[in-house]
Amino acid sequence: MTNATAPDSAGYTMTMRVYTVTREGLITEDSGTRQIQPVEQLPDVQDGFPSCACPRCRARGAVVTL
Repeated sequence: MTNATAPDSAGYTMTMRVYTVTREGLITEDSGTRQIQPVEQLPDVQDGFPSCACPRCRARGAVVTL
């Protein structure tokens, strides 16, 4: 594999275990395993996600539009 080249995604999945937890980190519900299929094309990073609105990022000058 060369730089910036992804392997063929045929047959690849990501497996996630899903839990519901309390603020203290105690597991209250185990929702089981989920299989995540890969997307054909990734979203544009600039347009695909909203800016972070946390105080640390706002202090660094991140622009938040809602």
